[in-house]
Amino acid sequence: MRAPFLTACLALAMATGFADAQDLASLSVTDAVALLCARNITAVEYATAIVKKTQQHECLNGFAHFDPDKVLADAKAIDDKAAAGEDVGPLCGLTFVVKDNIDVLGYPTTAGTPALVGAMPKVASPIVQRLLDANGVVLGKARMHELAYGVTSINPFFGPVLNPYNNLAHVGGSSGGTGSLVAARVAPAGFCSDTGGSCRIPAAMNGVVGYRPTTGCYNSGSGVVPMSVVRDTVGVIARSVKDVNTLNPIFTSCEFNPTDVSLEGLRVGYAVDFWSGIGNDTVSAYNEALEALKAAGVELVDLSLEAVTAAHMEQGDNLYYSYEMPRELARYLAWNEYNVSLTELTKAVATPSIHDNFGYSVFDQDLNTWPTPADYFYGIAEGTPHIQGLWNQTFSNASVDVILVPTTRIPARPIYATDGMAEFDGKWDFTYNLLGQAHMADVPPKIPSIAFPAGLADDGMPVSLMLYARPGDDSTLLSIAAAVEAALPAIPPPPETPACQGCSSPTATPITVEFPAEALVTPSSGPVNVTMYILDIKGSCALQAANDFPIFPPTF
Repeated sequence: MRAPFLTACLALAMATGFADAQDLASLSVTDAVALLCARNITAVEYATAIVKKTQQHECLNGFAHFDPDKVLADAKAIDDKAAAGEDVGPLCGLTFVVKDNIDVLGYPTTAGTPALVGAMPKVASPIVQRLLDANGVVLGKARMHELAYGVTSINPFFGPVLNPYNNLAHVGGSSGGTGSLVAARVAPAGFCSDTGGSCRIPAAMNGVVGYRPTTGCYNSGSGVVPMSVVRDTVGVIARSVKDVNTLNPIFTSCEFNPTDVSLEGLRVGYAVDFWSGIGNDTVSAYNEALEALKAAGVELVDLSLEAVTAAHMEQGDNLYYSYEMPRELARYLAWNEYNVSLTELTKAVATPSIHDNFGYSVFDQDLNTWPTPADYFYGIAEGTPHIQGLWNQTFSNASVDVILVPTTRIPARPIYATDGMAEFDGKWDFTYNLLGQAHMADVPPKIPSIAFPAGLADDGMPVSLMLYARPGDDSTLLSIAAAVEAALPAIPPPPETPACQGCSSPTATPITVEFPAEALVTPSSGPVNVTMYILDIKGSCALQAANDFPIFPPTF
């Protein structure tokens, strides 16, 4: 039964003369803040519209924790402060979703894993405290890939998050819930975390903007379920670069002085090696975006990131989180005094590939298996500085301040045909090769980057561009990104009514699929077994019933 306060607020939303709830919920961060701070709408009116939109999109499975009464009570507290003459800026009651590995007082931090169900943190993450101190309202906690250890947000325990552009498609990861909710106009923006693409890949899959700041600029303290202290950072997903620029002064601890940038004559690095491997279904959309930038005066400067990528791969793609994650996660559990050990958490992991890979790090590694302490400290002292030098050399040799790459090589694929593998131009490749190519070598050297929509693929799913800048040069990155975004046509929003409306939350059952060598893009000496998923959505909705989904696995 609905609480009286919630019922009254929903009635108020229907009666308000400003606009219907749909219009209020669709406001950008910048526009919503302007209206809220001018007191043209109250925080309760705005939050009520968001709550209503949230309930209409429940089937997307984007929320891990959502308490509408708490949201409205927190919004009312902002209005009460304003009525008392207190300053409620700079956010004035803006609602904001938080990824479920970031600690918020009063909400569990589940991190998408069974052992942390009901785990209540001792303190809020410092980055969340900045949101609250700015008079923002936590909308809820967003679902994610289990332990942030993947790029699809297909979770066999809590169910997959559905893509608002096509409810049968995945949303990217690991911050998939934040990406889906922002794209669906349920949340104006939200926190993500990024260890190797986890802000930017969901942004690409959902047609929104994902920003990974220079590592260290967003202070999250001990308030994030960790993977790697070297690689982890909190970031922001929003609907525009302009909105990121509105939020960044609130969240960053680093210098930030954005300026207006003209694209006429602007030199932008064009990483030819990253552009050579995009899927055929994205070529048309990417070409149109590149032509729009050239028409606006951008000079694309050919360069290669091959040396950077090779040095990173030589160091080892998994070096930092394979070594750090067990140690840091054990520390996090002890700090919060959760009644669960690292061993218990690892044994309860629901995703088969994570159970195997992370389980190896916890149970099978010793001081003589890679990465050893010597491997790790060599990476810190020698490997990462070498990669950083190669990045600096690339920027300097090309005389560019930013480098442009496709955020992913393919758009979002169907959940029932994605996870370990995904289809690529008639063959199959490891999903991380297709979604994560541009997101690993930039992380150890603290490179900031931002992903933003570039158009729609042949199947109508969003495709995305990404810009890199030098560490600490977030002002230049976001200034140029805003100018580039303005030169590109806006992509249409997803359908207002999700096709899954009327159905229950989805489930995904893992299965093992054997892919013959001849079906694979990556050469293999024999067949490869990977985990894929059977999608199940029950109820009466516009989506197909589960039994009508295309048969998977395919017949080779």
